[in-house]
Amino acid sequence: MFKRMIDILDGTVRNPGVIRKQARKLGIVAPKMWTYDECVYGRLLEAEATEDKERARAIRTMMTREESSSMWSSLSYTFNDNGGRSNAVTRVERIENGVTVEYTEQSEVERVVREMTQNRFTLADSSPLCSGLLGEQLGYLANTEVAEQILTGKFIAPEEASNATVLVLEEISRIAGVMKAGKVSLSVSPEEFTQYWKKMKERTSSSYSKAHFGHYKAAAMYKQYAQFFAAKLSLIAQSGTPPSRWGTGMTVLLEKIAGLALVNKLRAILLFEADSNMFNRLIFGDRMMELAREYGMIPQEQYAEKQSDGQDGTFVKRLLTDLSRQMKIPLGIVSADAETCYDRIAHVFASLVFQAFGVFITAVMVMLGSIQHMKFYLRTGFGESKEYMTALLGMIIQGLCQGNAAAPAGWSLISAVLINVYKSFGHGAHFTTPISRKDHSTAGVLYVDDVDLFSMNSRLVTEELWDEVVDSTASWTELLTIPGGSGKADKCFGYFIDYEWLEDGSWRYTQVPDKTLNIVLPDGSVEGIALLPASAARVTLGVSAAPDGRDSQHLHGEGKARDKWKSIATRASLWATRLKNGHLPPKFAWVSYRLQLWSSLRYGLGTLAAPLSDLGEVTKNFAYNVLSYLGVNQNIAAGYRYLHSTFGGVGLISLSAEVTIGRLNMFLQHWDMPNPIGRLLRASLETLQLEIGCTGNPLMEPFDPMGQLATRCWMTSFWEGICAFGLQLQMDYPELQMPRENDRCIMTLAIQMQYRGDDLRSVNRCRISSCCIFLSDMASANGRALDQTRGLQN
Repeated sequence: MFKRMIDILDGTVRNPGVIRKQARKLGIVAPKMWTYDECVYGRLLEAEATEDKERARAIRTMMTREESSSMWSSLSYTFNDNGGRSNAVTRVERIENGVTVEYTEQSEVERVVREMTQNRFTLADSSPLCSGLLGEQLGYLANTEVAEQILTGKFIAPEEASNATVLVLEEISRIAGVMKAGKVSLSVSPEEFTQYWKKMKERTSSSYSKAHFGHYKAAAMYKQYAQFFAAKLSLIAQSGTPPSRWGTGMTVLLEKIAGLALVNKLRAILLFEADSNMFNRLIFGDRMMELAREYGMIPQEQYAEKQSDGQDGTFVKRLLTDLSRQMKIPLGIVSADAETCYDRIAHVFASLVFQAFGVFITAVMVMLGSIQHMKFYLRTGFGESKEYMTALLGMIIQGLCQGNAAAPAGWSLISAVLINVYKSFGHGAHFTTPISRKDHSTAGVLYVDDVDLFSMNSRLVTEELWDEVVDSTASWTELLTIPGGSGKADKCFGYFIDYEWLEDGSWRYTQVPDKTLNIVLPDGSVEGIALLPASAARVTLGVSAAPDGRDSQHLHGEGKARDKWKSIATRASLWATRLKNGHLPPKFAWVSYRLQLWSSLRYGLGTLAAPLSDLGEVTKNFAYNVLSYLGVNQNIAAGYRYLHSTFGGVGLISLSAEVTIGRLNMFLQHWDMPNPIGRLLRASLETLQLEIGCTGNPLMEPFDPMGQLATRCWMTSFWEGICAFGLQLQMDYPELQMPRENDRCIMTLAIQMQYRGDDLRSVNRCRISSCCIFLSDMASANGRALDQTRGLQN
């Protein structure tokens, strides 16, 4: 036993805990260096005593790494929804005849999943390019003479083709003409091969053939191997013939939401061969997209792009609803999300688009050809399946597949074609900046399968705008069917926002119109979608927002632990509960507080329009409840809780401060930029200026008392935060010049005369009604009386 105890010190024992347990039973007193940590520490002291700096540095690095790994394992187990366990599927559920049936046996799970994927990968056959005369002329890969005619603008569509199909093909032809001189290179250099694999993580799953990322990372370290594999990929791209192993993939089934096992709600990720996915990313994900950007072919409505994210899409929607509310202009918004967008792409349509954007047909044949007859094996919690799913006789597998590095780029350019045709109909939100008098428009927000369509035009009356909303919704959902896609009615909804004035001079939203809003399905039929009031919040792009500008749902909406999206209050409460039950040391709790909790809360904060008073209510009791678990006396004065530790405070993070920082970042990033956000920011700020009646930048005015004159919106809340935290913006913002000598601004004069509250609002309402800013605006030409034509009396 003593010899085995000595082996522990030498680090040659795999299970030291078992030996220690046996030693205790024998009554043996533990030696000084008993645990693994003490043993490692002893080795460190030994290295330092012998002045072996390299060994000491290596031991310290190892100790830090192991300590960090141990800490994050504890945090993952405590705070993750699945308790740090794998979310691999070991059971599935399917609704059959209105009843949820559960399958738990491996063979049953694999059979149900195969049936689901078999159906999913054939849905794109509904595309009009896959049937009829067009289907015969184009084939599966658009590598025919007719496809060449489409790309060169010489194609004459058959009479059976719909108007939408013809317009989409003409748009593809137009893009091909614009990008005629630009072609995607099919040559892969050894430097590109080496650079690509150096950035990859070795543990990334891939390759049914077992030729995983580690093999290629090792090959990238040697010049001769890099040259060989680069030449191999170049040959594949130029010949149009992929290796046979590229036609085999492994589908990994994961739970989107912990505990939810409905087969149509699971996430199916296809693991391509490692070198196949490198080919797809390099040719389509990188080079094709770079060429499209170079030619300016990415529409401004596309937010799944470089230097942009989902928050920007949410921000556009927020600013547009604000502008509608500030100007009292009716607005229509339709969320027309696509159903399984990556899997509902007809290969013939994708091929035409890729060729139009400069990709040679041989490279297109490599990627799409390897998918069309791919063998799909399945990996679940039971392991890898022995049987596979593939295309039925006489059919092909459609779609680009989730897990394909080319899929995001492919869908971006396909949706770019569709949105260009959609805008050619004149659909979209059209607005004018009220002071600089510049006309702008934006059709909506596109972020992968999430689509928001806008309809606003001050020149249209309410009934005309409703007709525009109906037409635009039908247009987009019909265009979506051309590449084989479809809207999903239960995920689609719409708003029709209008206003009415009350006798006391205030306003309110009108009732939701008792009308039907439909989407067009692939078979030509229509299906109704929900029409919601302006106060109804829905989660889009990770932020729960309502057109009325209230953020109560995002801040403290009720939710459950298993919900995919949770409000800020729900996340904070759930984190506090798990912290309480986790019995973690304060050091670990602080790491989780800053890097887990707040990392999940910060997303979307800059787009919120809630006033500071609402933000303070969200975390009012949260700080008190968690302080003791962070190693701090919970009875400490409230002022010290959010004070930075540099100044002797606890260092908790303030939601109000974080939201203000987020708003400031959004403003500084987008102000006056030539994109929809920059233009909407200017329109909203100029409207705010006219609304409160100041001559210069309204953000430089004191929020109290002038803030009460403004309509509640993002810009107003941003203004409030700036004033509350004592910030000053240095902006190049023009100031309105006085029309006459000795002229005065009406609202400045009213404030100097101590008008406050309802009296100040009454003065401002009268000023707006008379379209006045200066005293000279309401005076006669000689300046001695009020202008009677404005309805004013002496």
